[in-house]
Amino acid sequence: MLSGCGTFSRPNGGNIDLTHAENLERQGRTKDALLEYARLARSLAQFESSDVLAKVGMARILGALARMRAWEMEATLSDDERRGIPPLDAWLDESLLTSGRASRWADVLASVPPSVQIEGARAIAACLESRLQRPELRNLKLGEADGPLLDVLYRILIGQCLVHLERYALNRMPEGDRDPSAALAAMERLRADIGRIESMPHLKAAAAEYWRERAESVGAGIRELRSDGSPVNGDRDSREFAEADPQTHLRLAAEYDNRATQAAVARSDPKTILANLERSLRHAAYARECIVEPDSAALRTLQTVPVIADKLRRQCSAD
Repeated sequence: MLSGCGTFSRPNGGNIDLTHAENLERQGRTKDALLEYARLARSLAQFESSDVLAKVGMARILGALARMRAWEMEATLSDDERRGIPPLDAWLDESLLTSGRASRWADVLASVPPSVQIEGARAIAACLESRLQRPELRNLKLGEADGPLLDVLYRILIGQCLVHLERYALNRMPEGDRDPSAALAAMERLRADIGRIESMPHLKAAAAEYWRERAESVGAGIRELRSDGSPVNGDRDSREFAEADPQTHLRLAAEYDNRATQAAVARSDPKTILANLERSLRHAAYARECIVEPDSAALRTLQTVPVIADKLRRQCSAD
Protein backbone atom coordinates (compact mmCIF):
# COMPACT_ATOMS: atom_id res chain seq x y z
CA MET A 1 0.00 0.00 0.00
CA LEU A 2 1.23 3.50 -0.71
CA SER A 3 2.63 5.01 2.47
CA GLY A 4 0.25 7.62 3.91
CA CYS A 5 -2.56 6.93 1.44
CA GLY A 6 -4.90 5.05 3.73
CA THR A 7 -7.82 3.40 1.92
CA PHE A 8 -9.24 6.29 -0.08
CA SER A 9 -9.41 4.19 -3.26
CA ARG A 10 -10.77 0.69 -3.75
CA PRO A 11 -7.89 -1.81 -3.65
CA ASN A 12 -6.62 -2.70 -7.10
CA GLY A 13 -3.40 -2.77 -9.12
CA GLY A 14 -2.74 0.87 -8.27
CA ASN A 15 -1.46 -0.10 -4.84
CA ILE A 16 2.35 -0.16 -4.65
CA ASP A 17 4.96 -0.14 -1.89
CA LEU A 18 7.71 2.47 -2.29
CA THR A 19 9.66 1.40 0.81
CA HIS A 20 12.45 -0.51 -0.93
CA ALA A 21 13.06 2.22 -3.51
CA GLU A 22 13.05 4.89 -0.79
CA ASN A 23 15.54 2.87 1.26
CA LEU A 24 17.87 2.61 -1.73
CA GLU A 25 17.55 6.35 -2.21
CA ARG A 26 18.37 7.04 1.45
CA GLN A 27 21.43 4.78 1.21
CA GLY A 28 22.74 6.88 -1.66
CA ARG A 29 22.28 4.08 -4.20
CA THR A 30 20.59 6.43 -6.61
CA LYS A 31 20.96 4.33 -9.76
CA ASP A 32 19.50 1.29 -8.03
CA ALA A 33 16.72 3.49 -6.67
CA LEU A 34 16.03 4.86 -10.15
CA LEU A 35 15.72 1.34 -11.56
CA GLU A 36 13.39 0.30 -8.72
CA TYR A 37 11.23 3.40 -9.19
CA ALA A 38 11.09 2.56 -12.92
CA ARG A 39 9.92 -0.98 -12.13
CA LEU A 40 7.19 0.43 -9.90
CA ALA A 41 6.18 2.98 -12.53
CA ARG A 42 5.76 0.16 -15.08
CA SER A 43 3.44 -1.63 -12.67
CA LEU A 44 1.28 1.51 -12.42
CA ALA A 45 1.04 2.28 -16.13
CA GLN A 46 -2.19 0.40 -16.83
CA PHE A 47 -4.00 1.87 -13.82
CA GLU A 48 -2.86 5.50 -13.75
CA SER A 49 -5.49 6.94 -16.09
CA SER A 50 -8.39 5.97 -13.82
CA ASP A 51 -7.10 5.11 -10.34
CA VAL A 52 -6.39 7.67 -7.62
CA LEU A 53 -3.84 5.50 -5.85
CA ALA A 54 -1.92 4.97 -9.08
CA LYS A 55 -1.79 8.72 -9.73
CA VAL A 56 -0.57 9.37 -6.19
CA GLY A 57 2.02 6.63 -6.58
CA MET A 58 3.32 8.09 -9.84
CA ALA A 59 3.34 11.59 -8.34
CA ARG A 60 5.50 10.29 -5.50
CA ILE A 61 7.81 8.48 -7.90
CA LEU A 62 8.28 11.68 -9.89
CA GLY A 63 8.89 13.49 -6.60
CA ALA A 64 11.65 11.01 -5.84
CA LEU A 65 13.21 11.66 -9.25
CA ALA A 66 13.15 15.37 -8.48
CA ARG A 67 14.85 14.79 -5.10
CA MET A 68 17.55 12.73 -6.81
CA ARG A 69 17.90 15.30 -9.61
CA ALA A 70 17.43 12.45 -12.05
CA TRP A 71 17.93 14.70 -15.08
CA GLU A 72 21.59 14.97 -14.03
CA MET A 73 21.96 11.16 -13.86
CA GLU A 74 21.15 10.41 -17.49
CA ALA A 75 24.72 10.92 -18.78
CA THR A 76 26.12 8.54 -16.16
CA LEU A 77 23.86 5.57 -17.00
CA SER A 78 25.25 2.51 -18.72
CA ASP A 79 23.47 0.95 -21.71
CA ASP A 80 22.06 -1.79 -19.45
CA GLU A 81 20.80 0.79 -16.95
CA ARG A 82 19.17 2.81 -19.73
CA ARG A 83 17.28 -0.26 -20.83
CA GLY A 84 15.90 -0.60 -17.31
CA ILE A 85 14.53 2.89 -16.76
CA PRO A 86 11.52 3.13 -19.10
CA PRO A 87 8.96 4.66 -18.63
CA LEU A 88 10.94 7.09 -16.46
CA ASP A 89 13.30 7.95 -19.31
CA ALA A 90 10.57 10.29 -20.55
CA TRP A 91 10.89 12.30 -17.32
CA LEU A 92 14.64 13.02 -17.33
CA ASP A 93 13.99 16.69 -17.98
CA GLU A 94 13.55 19.04 -15.04
CA SER A 95 10.67 21.10 -16.43
CA LEU A 96 8.72 18.08 -17.67
CA LEU A 97 9.37 16.21 -14.43
CA THR A 98 8.11 18.96 -12.15
CA SER A 99 5.06 19.59 -14.35
CA GLY A 100 4.30 15.87 -14.49
CA ARG A 101 4.44 15.57 -10.73
CA ALA A 102 2.25 18.65 -10.26
CA SER A 103 -0.31 17.50 -12.84
CA ARG A 104 -0.88 14.19 -11.07
CA TRP A 105 -1.37 15.85 -7.72
CA ALA A 106 -3.65 18.48 -9.26
CA ASP A 107 -5.87 15.71 -10.63
CA VAL A 108 -6.44 14.01 -7.25
CA LEU A 109 -6.42 16.66 -4.48
CA ALA A 110 -10.20 16.61 -4.18
CA SER A 111 -10.21 12.80 -3.77
CA VAL A 112 -7.63 12.12 -1.06
CA PRO A 113 -7.58 12.51 2.74
CA PRO A 114 -6.26 15.71 4.40
CA SER A 115 -2.75 14.41 5.15
CA VAL A 116 -2.30 13.51 1.49
CA GLN A 117 -3.86 16.80 0.38
CA ILE A 118 -1.14 18.62 2.32
CA GLU A 119 1.54 16.56 0.59
CA GLY A 120 0.00 17.17 -2.82
CA ALA A 121 -0.50 20.91 -2.33
CA ARG A 122 3.10 21.30 -1.22
CA ALA A 123 4.30 19.31 -4.24
CA ILE A 124 2.39 21.55 -6.64
CA ALA A 125 3.74 24.56 -4.76
CA ALA A 126 7.28 23.26 -5.26
CA CYS A 127 6.69 23.14 -9.02
CA LEU A 128 5.37 26.70 -9.07
CA GLU A 129 8.18 27.91 -6.83
CA SER A 130 10.71 26.52 -9.31
CA ARG A 131 9.09 28.68 -12.00
CA LEU A 132 9.55 31.80 -9.90
CA GLN A 133 13.17 31.03 -9.12
CA ARG A 134 14.17 29.81 -12.60
CA PRO A 135 12.34 31.48 -15.49
CA GLU A 136 13.82 29.04 -18.01
CA LEU A 137 11.57 26.32 -16.56
CA ARG A 138 8.36 28.23 -17.20
CA ASN A 139 5.75 26.78 -19.54
CA LEU A 140 3.54 29.88 -19.71
CA LYS A 141 4.48 32.78 -21.95
CA LEU A 142 2.54 35.99 -21.48
CA GLY A 143 4.01 37.55 -24.62
CA GLU A 144 6.83 37.34 -27.12
CA ALA A 145 8.81 39.95 -25.20
CA ASP A 146 7.42 40.04 -21.68
CA GLY A 147 8.82 43.40 -20.57
CA PRO A 148 8.88 44.67 -16.98
CA LEU A 149 5.12 44.72 -16.40
CA LEU A 150 4.42 41.25 -17.78
CA ASP A 151 7.42 39.80 -15.96
CA VAL A 152 6.10 41.09 -12.64
CA LEU A 153 2.59 40.04 -13.63
CA TYR A 154 3.76 36.43 -14.04
CA ARG A 155 5.20 36.55 -10.53
CA ILE A 156 1.90 37.91 -9.19
CA LEU A 157 -0.15 35.22 -10.96
CA ILE A 158 2.04 32.37 -9.68
CA GLY A 159 2.36 34.09 -6.30
CA GLN A 160 -1.42 34.11 -5.86
CA CYS A 161 -1.54 30.42 -6.81
CA LEU A 162 1.07 29.72 -4.13
CA VAL A 163 -0.94 31.65 -1.54
CA HIS A 164 -3.99 29.53 -2.33
CA LEU A 165 -1.98 26.30 -2.06
CA GLU A 166 -0.28 27.25 1.21
CA ARG A 167 -3.53 28.39 2.82
CA TYR A 168 -5.17 25.19 1.59
CA ALA A 169 -2.40 23.06 3.13
CA LEU A 170 -2.51 25.06 6.36
CA ASN A 171 -6.25 24.54 6.70
CA ARG A 172 -5.78 20.78 6.45
CA MET A 173 -3.26 20.52 9.26
CA PRO A 174 -4.45 19.41 12.71
CA GLU A 175 -5.33 22.57 14.62
CA GLY A 176 -2.56 22.15 17.19
CA ASP A 177 0.11 21.57 14.52
CA ARG A 178 -0.60 24.51 12.25
CA ASP A 179 2.45 26.52 11.23
CA PRO A 180 1.45 29.54 9.11
CA SER A 181 5.03 30.49 8.18
CA ALA A 182 4.88 29.16 4.59
CA ALA A 183 1.53 30.85 3.92
CA LEU A 184 2.78 34.11 5.42
CA ALA A 185 5.97 34.02 3.35
CA ALA A 186 3.93 33.48 0.16
CA MET A 187 1.63 36.35 1.06
CA GLU A 188 4.48 38.70 1.91
CA ARG A 189 6.15 38.01 -1.42
CA LEU A 190 2.89 38.47 -3.28
CA ARG A 191 2.33 41.84 -1.60
CA ALA A 192 5.86 42.92 -2.54
CA ASP A 193 5.39 41.90 -6.17
CA ILE A 194 2.07 43.73 -6.38
CA GLY A 195 3.89 46.76 -5.00
CA ARG A 196 6.32 46.56 -7.92
CA ILE A 197 3.48 47.05 -10.41
CA GLU A 198 1.87 49.72 -8.26
CA SER A 199 5.10 51.78 -8.37
CA MET A 200 5.66 51.49 -12.13
CA PRO A 201 5.67 54.74 -14.15
CA HIS A 202 2.94 55.56 -16.65
CA LEU A 203 0.33 53.53 -14.78
CA LYS A 204 -3.26 54.59 -15.37
CA ALA A 205 -5.02 55.99 -12.31
CA ALA A 206 -7.63 53.23 -12.18
CA ALA A 207 -4.93 50.58 -12.50
CA ALA A 208 -2.85 52.17 -9.74
CA GLU A 209 -5.91 52.14 -7.50
CA TYR A 210 -6.68 48.51 -8.42
CA TRP A 211 -3.20 47.26 -7.56
CA ARG A 212 -3.10 49.35 -4.39
CA GLU A 213 -6.34 47.75 -3.25
CA ARG A 214 -4.96 44.30 -4.12
CA ALA A 215 -1.87 44.95 -2.01
CA GLU A 216 -4.00 46.19 0.87
CA SER A 217 -6.18 43.08 0.67
CA VAL A 218 -3.14 40.81 0.86
CA GLY A 219 -1.81 42.89 3.76
CA ALA A 220 -5.09 42.48 5.63
CA GLY A 221 -4.85 38.72 5.13
CA ILE A 222 -1.31 38.74 6.52
CA ARG A 223 -2.37 40.64 9.63
CA GLU A 224 -5.32 38.31 10.18
CA LEU A 225 -3.18 35.19 9.83
CA ARG A 226 -0.50 36.55 12.14
CA SER A 227 -3.02 37.37 14.84
CA ASP A 228 -4.97 34.13 14.68
CA GLY A 229 -4.51 31.07 12.45
CA SER A 230 -8.19 30.14 12.73
CA PRO A 231 -9.50 32.44 9.95
CA VAL A 232 -8.15 29.97 7.38
CA ASN A 233 -10.89 27.58 8.50
CA GLY A 234 -13.52 27.58 5.78
CA ASP A 235 -11.19 29.29 3.30
CA ARG A 236 -13.48 28.41 0.41
CA ASP A 237 -11.66 30.29 -2.33
CA SER A 238 -8.38 28.51 -1.66
CA ARG A 239 -10.09 25.14 -1.44
CA GLU A 240 -11.96 25.62 -4.70
CA PHE A 241 -8.78 26.81 -6.39
CA ALA A 242 -6.56 23.97 -5.13
CA GLU A 243 -9.05 21.17 -5.74
CA ALA A 244 -9.92 22.19 -9.29
CA ASP A 245 -8.12 20.12 -11.91
CA PRO A 246 -6.18 21.80 -14.75
CA GLN A 247 -9.07 21.43 -17.19
CA THR A 248 -11.37 23.28 -14.79
CA HIS A 249 -8.79 26.05 -14.46
CA LEU A 250 -8.66 26.41 -18.23
CA ARG A 251 -12.46 26.62 -18.38
CA LEU A 252 -12.38 29.34 -15.72
CA ALA A 253 -9.64 31.19 -17.61
CA ALA A 254 -11.91 31.39 -20.66
CA GLU A 255 -14.91 32.34 -18.53
CA TYR A 256 -13.17 35.25 -16.81
CA ASP A 257 -11.79 36.52 -20.13
CA ASN A 258 -15.36 36.55 -21.46
CA ARG A 259 -16.48 38.48 -18.40
CA ALA A 260 -13.71 41.02 -18.98
CA THR A 261 -14.81 41.44 -22.61
CA GLN A 262 -18.42 41.93 -21.57
CA ALA A 263 -17.38 44.47 -18.94
CA ALA A 264 -15.31 46.37 -21.52
CA VAL A 265 -18.21 46.44 -24.00
CA ALA A 266 -20.50 47.73 -21.23
CA ARG A 267 -17.87 50.36 -20.32
CA SER A 268 -17.77 49.06 -16.75
CA ASP A 269 -15.39 50.23 -14.07
CA PRO A 270 -11.81 49.59 -15.34
CA LYS A 271 -11.04 47.83 -12.05
CA THR A 272 -13.75 45.26 -12.84
CA ILE A 273 -12.13 44.61 -16.21
CA LEU A 274 -8.70 44.30 -14.60
CA ALA A 275 -9.97 41.92 -11.93
CA ASN A 276 -11.46 39.57 -14.52
CA LEU A 277 -8.35 39.68 -16.71
CA GLU A 278 -6.13 38.93 -13.74
CA ARG A 279 -8.32 36.00 -12.65
CA SER A 280 -8.33 34.64 -16.19
CA LEU A 281 -4.55 34.71 -16.41
CA ARG A 282 -4.15 33.25 -12.91
CA HIS A 283 -6.19 30.19 -13.81
CA ALA A 284 -4.36 29.85 -17.12
CA ALA A 285 -0.96 30.13 -15.41
CA TYR A 286 -1.79 27.43 -12.87
CA ALA A 287 -3.11 25.08 -15.54
CA ARG A 288 -0.19 25.59 -17.94
CA GLU A 289 2.48 25.01 -15.31
CA CYS A 290 0.71 21.77 -14.30
CA ILE A 291 0.11 20.42 -17.81
CA VAL A 292 2.89 18.49 -19.51
CA GLU A 293 1.48 18.29 -23.04
CA PRO A 294 -1.69 20.33 -23.61
CA ASP A 295 -4.32 18.67 -25.79
CA SER A 296 -6.01 20.53 -28.63
CA ALA A 297 -8.74 21.95 -26.38
CA ALA A 298 -6.22 23.19 -23.84
CA LEU A 299 -4.08 24.70 -26.59
CA ARG A 300 -7.04 26.71 -27.91
CA THR A 301 -7.42 28.37 -24.52
CA LEU A 302 -3.70 28.78 -23.90
CA GLN A 303 -3.18 30.41 -27.29
CA THR A 304 -5.33 33.30 -26.08
CA VAL A 305 -3.08 34.00 -23.08
CA PRO A 306 -0.81 36.56 -24.82
CA VAL A 307 -3.91 38.39 -26.07
CA ILE A 308 -5.41 38.48 -22.56
CA ALA A 309 -2.09 39.61 -21.11
CA ASP A 310 -1.90 42.40 -23.68
CA LYS A 311 -5.43 43.51 -22.79
CA LEU A 312 -4.37 43.69 -19.13
CA ARG A 313 -1.20 45.59 -20.07
CA ARG A 314 -3.25 48.14 -22.01
CA GLN A 315 -5.65 48.52 -19.07
CA CYS A 316 -2.64 49.29 -16.86
CA SER A 317 -0.29 51.34 -18.99
CA ALA A 318 -0.90 54.91 -20.06
CA ASP A 319 1.80 54.62 -22.76
